[in-house]
Amino acid sequence: MESFNLVDQRWIPILGQADDVSLIDLFRQADKLPGIGGESPTMTAALYRLAIAMLHRALKPIDGAVWKQIWQAREFPIEQILDYLGPLKHRFDLFGDEPFYQCRELATAQPKSAALLVPYKSSGNNVTLFDHTTSDTRVTLTPAEAARWLVTVQAFDLGGTKTPGATQDKSSTAAPCARGAVFLVRGMTVFETLMLNLPAYEPGRRPMNTLAGDAPVWERPQLSAMPRKAVVPKGWTALLTWQSRRVWLRRTQNEDGSVAIGEVVICPGDSLHKEFQLSHVDQHMAFYSDKVTPLRIDRERALWRSANALVARSGALEPRGGVPPRTFAWLRETQKAAGLKLPQLIPVTAYGLVNKQSKLITWAAEDIVLPARLLDPAETEAATVLEFALRTAEEVGSLLFEQARRLRGEFKTRIELQEEKKRDWRPVQLASYWAALTPEYDRLAHLLAEGEYEEAKRSWRRAVEAAATSALNRMLATGTTSTRNLAIRAKVANTVTFRLRRALATLDAAPGVTA
Repeated sequence: MESFNLVDQRWIPILGQADDVSLIDLFRQADKLPGIGGESPTMTAALYRLAIAMLHRALKPIDGAVWKQIWQAREFPIEQILDYLGPLKHRFDLFGDEPFYQCRELATAQPKSAALLVPYKSSGNNVTLFDHTTSDTRVTLTPAEAARWLVTVQAFDLGGTKTPGATQDKSSTAAPCARGAVFLVRGMTVFETLMLNLPAYEPGRRPMNTLAGDAPVWERPQLSAMPRKAVVPKGWTALLTWQSRRVWLRRTQNEDGSVAIGEVVICPGDSLHKEFQLSHVDQHMAFYSDKVTPLRIDRERALWRSANALVARSGALEPRGGVPPRTFAWLRETQKAAGLKLPQLIPVTAYGLVNKQSKLITWAAEDIVLPARLLDPAETEAATVLEFALRTAEEVGSLLFEQARRLRGEFKTRIELQEEKKRDWRPVQLASYWAALTPEYDRLAHLLAEGEYEEAKRSWRRAVEAAATSALNRMLATGTTSTRNLAIRAKVANTVTFRLRRALATLDAAPGVTA
């Protein structure tokens, strides 16, 4: 019988390397590998989270002492990982009796094109993304490709209509990672990235809401085709390996005799209880101040504009901030307990989807640097300057948008303006404003990291003023030179100038910082 066991078969792509690595070699060579390099950002994040789930279970309990020992050794205890995998190895066989991340009961279901497994391949009425295949094109995947996309689908698949499985219900809910961005601290190697995103783990104790019965899917009985409804995960590794779909990979044979995946069955899988919030368990996501809404990647909004949601909050700042990824707090803890020396600026990558309802628009990975001192809730001055800097930028951005619409209203009919509003019209000058501030955020972060709070305020003030003035001048250059148009342009210029000055004065007077 054919076998493709993920423990020792090559299937995980590595940045800058032509050859994939097996799961065990990912751990064995971790400090020599630059990083996981999936075919999409979502795949990269999903593979990292899979590896993290395995490390949690193989190395448990993970506390400050264990973490420090591994970090200083610069290698994972491979024998311990192999001992853990011994009785479980058969659960990682893609084609075994208990196939990895699949449901054997679906073997007799009517399959569809393997394109369903790959978001950028066209299938049915799906929009083709970055690709020129159609639903009539025969798509085949190697076992390695299929395994990678299988892990990605379980973590990031959008909700919507699927093939009905054990029931006639076609509707499915979004996979956990499709609901918000996954934030991973970037290390120089796979070893560092895994370790920097590996929080303390001791079922029944931590991380939060991880019960004694927490376990990844490969430690539990094979799931049936009947999806579980309204489930509350028992903990962190259960969420990391959540089975949001019931899947079956149907094998075919290439002309050279090699095995390929030509068809798949994808049915609704487990759905989270409506009262369950990802913020109850997830360690890699950030949430807005309501502690419920995950931070997402937005094509219209650069990630740095939400940087205050990634900052550790003191009691005084809590109402204005969000809930940062809990791994950030763990880094702060290991900095003290394990002697971890963090850089002044911590590189973080957010991985996620951009979608409209159940239609994938694109996927993205967005980088941001975060001053290490902002991991400390006691650093209220740094957090306050960041908060007021971002608030000032948003206030001025809203001002420019409002005045651009006011100016546009002078030479557009009411009907035209209503149609533009339906299309979510945005002035191009506003895009230039945010684009000008994007590199300035890095400078702001550097100054905050160095404790140069007054210079950070002055630098950001100059940047916002220059970007706003440039955007205003572009706005005023539009339209005709009629007397009426010149008059409204003068009013717009006066309004922006006055309110810009007021917004910048608010930044100057940021509380808790020496004026």
